[in-house]
Amino acid sequence: MRTLVLIVITMLNVKQNTAQNHSNINVDSNKYDKILNPIEVKFLYSYYEQDGDHSPVLGGMGSEYLTDHVGKLTVTVPVNESSITFSVGIDHYTSASTDNINPASISSASIVDDRIYFNAGISQKINDWTVGVNAGYSTEWDVTSYSGGFSVSKLFNNENTELSLAYQHYSDKWALIFPVELRRGVPIDSSDWRSIHDGAIVFSQVLSRRAQLALSSGIIIQNGLLATPFHRVYFQDQRFPKTEALPRNRNKIPIGLRLNYYVSDFLIARLYYRYYFDNFDIRASTIDLELPIKTIPFLTLSPFYRFHKQSSSKYFNPIDTHLSSQKFYSSDYDLSAFTSHKIGIGIRYAPVGGILCRNRNNNKTQMATWKKVEGRYATYQRSDGLSAYIFSLSATFNLK
Repeated sequence: MRTLVLIVITMLNVKQNTAQNHSNINVDSNKYDKILNPIEVKFLYSYYEQDGDHSPVLGGMGSEYLTDHVGKLTVTVPVNESSITFSVGIDHYTSASTDNINPASISSASIVDDRIYFNAGISQKINDWTVGVNAGYSTEWDVTSYSGGFSVSKLFNNENTELSLAYQHYSDKWALIFPVELRRGVPIDSSDWRSIHDGAIVFSQVLSRRAQLALSSGIIIQNGLLATPFHRVYFQDQRFPKTEALPRNRNKIPIGLRLNYYVSDFLIARLYYRYYFDNFDIRASTIDLELPIKTIPFLTLSPFYRFHKQSSSKYFNPIDTHLSSQKFYSSDYDLSAFTSHKIGIGIRYAPVGGILCRNRNNNKTQMATWKKVEGRYATYQRSDGLSAYIFSLSATFNLK
């Protein structure tokens, strides 16, 4: 809440400064020109679909079919050396898996739901420094979340070196929705909480005219409700299931290395490697490769591939293999050992003068310019049988 108040106060000060700059246009025309930098508006739509046969709602068996439509609008307003960003979005999803929380019900809030979210942030450039703050809110059928954070970056060595720090905090309130057969004695309006502290540090260095290297690390600390209340677990020594049980603390540490190499005027190689470990005993390695290729002027094709391999959490076991005497247990295959492959292609069209736009006409400048359009498609396969695909399309406009 304090972060949100700070953003509102800062934005009010920006409005006041803007009004003063307008009134002093003849005194400082350079400052006024900076205010007239174009406003950027970006529309994004994506569709995601998955299926599998290890639903954690049913204890590690059953359909994992899910669809998700995402719509998002982001507006970035430059003011002097500041940048104010607003984004609002909605996720509309259907899930046959979560509807099995109560299989006897014809329909429930869990089978079709909408997640609505809003974020706002402001960044300020001061010489070689850039600082920013942000705040956000989201709500869906069983979770209400508030977030806030800040970022700081500094340029060194004639802007060939950059050090960035960022922190984000999430505070979530979870409605405790249990499987229908496990609800006896549980108040209807019972809830729990989860807090997430996400810190990151990135060091980037220009190695040559062709190569840039970035090293990143961080820590994610989760406290509170980490088990999903409507995930069932079935045991080998008793017939009746229990709801998933996990510790109320989890620490995640990712370490990343990114290398961008300019091969030619038509090709850039982007390589990324990440090693991950946490106190659930998961160890994982991820490799990303993307090759943006300029085919014709202003048109870029970007084939990409991602490989991921992870070990199993010490709390995971398949259905009917846990012992009821265990303190923690889960049959969620996201915590299992698996390998995955993601392959896809992106296409980006961004001509210098904009798309389908005219130049100056009758000494008047066009108020809106369609700057670029991007599309991406990817398929995902996991060794436990989960498969998915995702398609996204975005369009970016500049307003003057």
